[in-house]
Amino acid sequence: MLEKLGRVDGAEKAWKRAVEVDENEFDAAVCLAELSHRTGTDDAWDRIACALRRCSAKHWRATRQAHADARRRLGSHYDVESTGQRRMLIGLLLDVLEARAAHDHVGLEVAWALGPYDPAESGGQIVVTLSGIDLSELARWDRLAEFLASDLVIGAHLAAPPEERPTFLEAFLESDAPLATLDRLPLGALRDTTVARRRPEPQAAWRSSSKKRNRHRRTAEAG
Repeated sequence: MLEKLGRVDGAEKAWKRAVEVDENEFDAAVCLAELSHRTGTDDAWDRIACALRRCSAKHWRATRQAHADARRRLGSHYDVESTGQRRMLIGLLLDVLEARAAHDHVGLEVAWALGPYDPAESGGQIVVTLSGIDLSELARWDRLAEFLASDLVIGAHLAAPPEERPTFLEAFLESDAPLATLDRLPLGALRDTTVARRRPEPQAAWRSSSKKRNRHRRTAEAG
């Protein structure tokens, strides 16, 4: 509202405050990223990264539920899900990311709780799949938006473009396969990392993935 009234400074301060007090706040994080991109400030990438870390449905629902509880105490209704609004925000964030990726070589890593695995070997645990893409070569931004807006995604963050190609995520985004078939896509020679966790968090998956890559690298150098 403040931005619509031409009070950009006031809007920015309000968004910053919302992001500071609520680690799940996605709406304000996207607005800050879009504002930084539009005005060309140096913190644009940092704000994009901040928004990406909050894009999962888990973060969205946590914030919406907090807002709903506050509204309920005031006697008014609040739509906790509001899926359409979240998809719109993800689309806006990816518009910014696409524009910047056209000039900067950057990658994206995504962790999701579904992937190719043997249930017998996993012991019934949730299996997190971590895979990356080179954003400068991505053609199907609509597919990425659909994927990030799904309930499957645990988290996403900016990273160096993957060195080993093709990746699992690249193969999925280039296909027309439904999200529900992610665990049935043929792997072939695709590079991918899966981490078993009962209650997975994206940070834990990324740390484990990094350790595995380092271990594989040391093994290769020793050979």
